Amino acid sequence: MVLTMTRLTAVSDLMDGRPAVVDGSAFDPIVARVENELNKRSWAKEASVRLRESGHVFFGEAMIVPSSQDDLADKIQRTREELLELDWRLYDIAISPVESMEPPEEEPTEK
Repeated sequence: MVLTMTRLTAVSDLMDGRPAVVDGSAFDPIVARVENELNKRSWAKEASVRLRESGHVFFGEAMIVPSSQDDLADKIQRTREELLELDWRLYDIAISPVESMEPPEEEPTEK
């Protein structure tokens, strides 16, 4: 049993996961920090962030509902650069504009 648990732990440690504090007792506050930074943007109506931990660095995606399309590419690029300066562990983040944070409605299928 000990050998099995050790293997499970080893495999689990290799998988990317949501960022957690060092002792694993809670999620790392970096997710909330990034989300708060995005929601402060005057051009963003709403934002959501997903980060994953890979070793000692974080990768992620951010989705933003923009208030307008004006200079959107420049705004996204500047925001990305500023987010990467927040924390040395934030290695890469992709920012995507979306129309809504609501999941798309599924089309009914006939059987």
